[in-house]
Amino acid sequence: MNNVYTNNRRIWEVDFFRGIAVVTMIIFNYAWALNFFGIIHILIDSLYWKLLAFGTAGTFIFLVGVSLTLSYSKLKPNKNYAKKYLIRGLKIFGYGIVVTLVSYILLKSDFVRFGILHFIGVGIILSIPFLKLKELNLFLGMLAIVAGSILNGIFIKSNLLLWLGLQYEGFHTVDYFPILPWFGLILIGIFFGNKLLQNSKKKTREKPINALRPFCFLGRHSLAIYFLHMVIILSVIYLLPYMPKIIN
Repeated sequence: MNNVYTNNRRIWEVDFFRGIAVVTMIIFNYAWALNFFGIIHILIDSLYWKLLAFGTAGTFIFLVGVSLTLSYSKLKPNKNYAKKYLIRGLKIFGYGIVVTLVSYILLKSDFVRFGILHFIGVGIILSIPFLKLKELNLFLGMLAIVAGSILNGIFIKSNLLLWLGLQYEGFHTVDYFPILPWFGLILIGIFFGNKLLQNSKKKTREKPINALRPFCFLGRHSLAIYFLHMVIILSVIYLLPYMPKIIN
């Protein structure tokens, strides 16, 4: 989601790992859609698919923290950076609202209330006061993850705190990333982003080998690809029942 630069040169490793996550995201979402719409039966709740889903989302969220740190390091001293990240967070949250509206039309009761784009948008805004803390973020991140695991076993009658991590009985959605525990992963990403920045300043940056550049490209354009691949997947799936008619 963020442009990652240091010393006017891009840290390609961040783009590369985000690009890998883009590929696994497409694989999982395509499999999920095939199963959800009853085209091919896939055990989407099996351990393999769950690990793929959480590993992909976790990579994206962790790299949000890393990217925020590296972006923050490029700002001029005393610059009001809060406004920059507030606008960025609201923009991505707005994209999440679009997902909510579209998913409500297509998925009805399973629509997305607080999905990964909602979370990343809010997470960027919440990260503003933590960008200066550096090492302390590792502890705070672990604390947020523990708090989230505790909230996961608590149910309330209201849906007003779904964004935080408090669910109600019978709650179900296709995409759910509450602040707790996932914000902890952003904080841990901020911590490791500072470590990456320190190491990057100590050595000359090298360019990725040609074989890795396609993944770096995907990583640089992950948000656009997210929307594009969902449009393509849903379009193909909805057109499948009519394909024989179109061919004939």
